[in-house]
Amino acid sequence: MAVITNRLLHKPLKTIRKIVIFLIGGTILLVGIIMIVTPGPAFIVIPMGLGILAMEFVWARNLLKKAKVMFEKATNDWKSKNAPPVSQPVKETPPRVSISRDEINQLPLFKYEGQIHLIQTDSQASVAVSELRRERVLGFDIETRPTFRRGESYPPALMQLAGNSAVYVFQLLQLQDLKWFNDLFSDAGITKAGISLDYDIKKLRERQDFHAAGFVELSELSDKAGIQNNGLRGLAAILLGFRISKRAQRSNWSRPDLTREQMIYAATDAFICREIYLRLTQSSGLKFTSSASI
Repeated sequence: MAVITNRLLHKPLKTIRKIVIFLIGGTILLVGIIMIVTPGPAFIVIPMGLGILAMEFVWARNLLKKAKVMFEKATNDWKSKNAPPVSQPVKETPPRVSISRDEINQLPLFKYEGQIHLIQTDSQASVAVSELRRERVLGFDIETRPTFRRGESYPPALMQLAGNSAVYVFQLLQLQDLKWFNDLFSDAGITKAGISLDYDIKKLRERQDFHAAGFVELSELSDKAGIQNNGLRGLAAILLGFRISKRAQRSNWSRPDLTREQMIYAATDAFICREIYLRLTQSSGLKFTSSASI
């Protein structure tokens, strides 16, 4: 009799529990549904209501499982849309390896417009060398009177050295004391960058012998960079984006009174040599071996 009485009492309690859970869970679920169209954390309230209903109702458990799947999918979609883009490694664009004559001629013309010091006396040379020895990188070039007959040969008439803020143009034929060649050209701590250095150094040694150190051949650096145009005009076009004029190249460099056009031409070549060296070594990260002894 006691067992039957307990079973009869248990059924009403179970029914009451279902009703209470239905009312509480249903109310919370209804509030969550309303929050879908009104401000409120519907994605929190709806699962909460389903969780309470799932304590007694199978259909609520099934809905709760589906809601979890939908919630996880929506969360992943939101993360994928709002996640910051993954940065890709930046690939350095290699320098252009060649350029045609027609392409060079289409580039803007460049002329050096900075300060030019014309060195015509030994005292001026002494001061200029003192200034140049403070530099770490010099653009280097020489100019020689052109030859028009077979067998003709002339000593270098000009030597140009470009520093950070000025270009020094030495009129070598007007100078008597050239012993400072060794002081400047044997200093391995000062880079002298130029084109066709073997020839230029040989011509300078005809005037005054010296031990050469710190000279860097630009064509060797451009070879390492894979550039096919190894002349000054081609390197200026590829690396600096402009063309340089060669109109004064065959002029008489031995004349004591240089024209303005000659001075600008000579200064431009030395300046370009320095700029090309800096571009090749700093931008491309190339290593170089200076000519410690030539």
